[in-house]
Amino acid sequence: MKKKIHIIILYFIGFGININAQTKAEAEVLFNTGDYIEAKVIYEKLLKKKPKDALLNFCYAKCLYYLEDFSAKYFFDIANEKYPQGHRLMGDLYFSKYHFAEAANEYKCFLEKGNEDADLTQKLKQCTIGAEMLNHVELIYIIDSLVVNKNNFLSKYKLPNEAGFIEQTTNEKTLYTTERKDRKFFSNELNSQLDIFYSYLLLNDWSDPISISNNINTSYNESYPFMMADGITLYFASDKPEGLGGYDIYMTRFSPISNEYLPAKNIGMPFNSTANDYMFAIDETNGIGIFATDRNQNKDSVAIYQFVFNKEKEIIKTDSCAIYDYAQLKKYHKATTSKKEDSTSKSDQKTKKNTGINFIINPKITYYSLNDFKSDETRNRFLALQILKSDFDLLQTKLKTKRKEYTSVENSEKEDLSWEILALEKELLTMQKRIQTQTIELRKIENQHYK
Repeated sequence: MKKKIHIIILYFIGFGININAQTKAEAEVLFNTGDYIEAKVIYEKLLKKKPKDALLNFCYAKCLYYLEDFSAKYFFDIANEKYPQGHRLMGDLYFSKYHFAEAANEYKCFLEKGNEDADLTQKLKQCTIGAEMLNHVELIYIIDSLVVNKNNFLSKYKLPNEAGFIEQTTNEKTLYTTERKDRKFFSNELNSQLDIFYSYLLLNDWSDPISISNNINTSYNESYPFMMADGITLYFASDKPEGLGGYDIYMTRFSPISNEYLPAKNIGMPFNSTANDYMFAIDETNGIGIFATDRNQNKDSVAIYQFVFNKEKEIIKTDSCAIYDYAQLKKYHKATTSKKEDSTSKSDQKTKKNTGINFIINPKITYYSLNDFKSDETRNRFLALQILKSDFDLLQTKLKTKRKEYTSVENSEKEDLSWEILALEKELLTMQKRIQTQTIELRKIENQHYK
């Protein structure tokens, strides 16, 4: 009898081990197929049984990393003794969100543990550059933006003749001709790199190409030149190490005293990013600036931004959290281009802002009032959606408060608080899915009226 009991106990123990092993395997499969949310749920259950397990903490943290969740740091920190790669990954996450000081600290921790990574030397330089740029983020007013094919993006640059003429010769080569058509600035390949040259009109022919300046051309790539109407202010793009990564936009001026261009200056954020930013041009007649960027785009696309061009730079002064969004152009001021809106009193604009809505039904139709909805059903669905979004915002605020609280409590309190944070994150993800589903359903019903 005792022998049978022992066999049964051993069977269930073995069965339990297999279940756990199977669960880990399932989580790994989900992770490798990119389903980080579901993998995160499984690792979370496993962590409740083994909260100090280094591998489980590392795997769970990687899920959070790919979900771009800063709370990954807590779990990486537990695992870093055995899996120091967490410092590297956390540094990349901070860097991608412009938290450059925090990124630099993680990279240094990774290197201090004897790890080698040749790329980190440049990354640390970019962290220093980015941290300095965050102190001087320019406030810009966006007029419009659109995503276009990278191969012919210049066809969307609508500049008047007074601003000169821009042509795209290849993917990274452009040709700029002045309004008077007497000078050309263009990029060309020399010694396996792009440099900027210029030519001037000689009667009926053009001069031989001349390298523009050693203060502009470097051992890296320089391209996308644009000369202002004053004939001395030049904008261009370069991928030299003094930038944030990829192409950055620079500005220089020609000095008649030295007969040379001055050393070029990076024009900073939000024009420049950790991706490629280029082809900065100015329509002085209408006071409009324009530039292209492939940040947050697929490899074949580029985003073009039109903004109000101000000669006097206005620096954003705001709290540290908002500055990251302004720097990345996730947050910006929308320019008012309508003369009627410009003449509206401030009190009327405030009323309009408080009572109006801005809900996209389809690419051609946007609703600005509740009266625009075609039925009581969709109108009520919209109001319910706004309540859900409001609850979502409140929950996000609560989560931010808990995360801030986490950094100041004693270590003994951190574990309990971390599980509370995890619960809030899970609730937010569920609520986010509900918002997406209800928004899609609302648009689907409302669009039936336009078929």
